[in-house]
Amino acid sequence: MDDDNPVKKMRQCIEFCNKYEINYELIKDKDNQRFLQKLNEYEGLVFMTGHLETCCRIVVEAKMLGLKVITQKKLIGAASEDWYSLKGEELVSEMQNISNKSVEKFLGCF
Repeated sequence: MDDDNPVKKMRQCIEFCNKYEINYELIKDKDNQRFLQKLNEYEGLVFMTGHLETCCRIVVEAKMLGLKVITQKKLIGAASEDWYSLKGEELVSEMQNISNKSVEKFLGCF
């Protein structure tokens, strides 16, 4: 991801790809739909973060697209969830189920 935000660790991702001889391209788009369309053209995503992320959106979206994800699992809270091993349509379906259950649980509080 072409992002100069130091938390996104773009430089470290480039270094990682170079070290392990992974061909890469940086992608960027302010429009999320277009960004995901670009991301979908690739086999994988290398994403490093500078802090703990409970549910890193780009990582989950890449997995939904069926991409192989290389990241620091210790800093991605979602990686400890049972559903994290899913990808593609299975993960999309599970995210929809989780979302629906969350709404039901929230509404049940009232």
